Amino acid sequence: MTMIFAIIVLVIMYLSITVIIIKDSDKKLFCLIPGVNIYLFLKMLGLSNLDMLVLLVGIIIPFTRPFMIPFAYILISFMVPYAMEKGAIFGFLFLILPFISYPILALYR
Repeated sequence: MTMIFAIIVLVIMYLSITVIIIKDSDKKLFCLIPGVNIYLFLKMLGLSNLDMLVLLVGIIIPFTRPFMIPFAYILISFMVPYAMEKGAIFGFLFLILPFISYPILALYR
């Protein structure tokens, strides 16, 4: 039962991020490809290629993962609402309940 719930939440998150990118980007077909999806999402947030490279290298290298993954999660949680002009309170919602706030942003933007 828990595994089914986790799969449903992951599918909802993936589709929500895809809808957010489709609404914001002109590259509508590319956002269905998972790697390009993440790239377009981070570009939409205003990260440069160097910033994305630092995040990627920090997540790939094993001894920096415990520091980089929470840092990236908190950074992206507050960058998404500011990119969509929502504010800091919505950023806390992204930080605490992302599986609720991403669909809200995707549907009501």
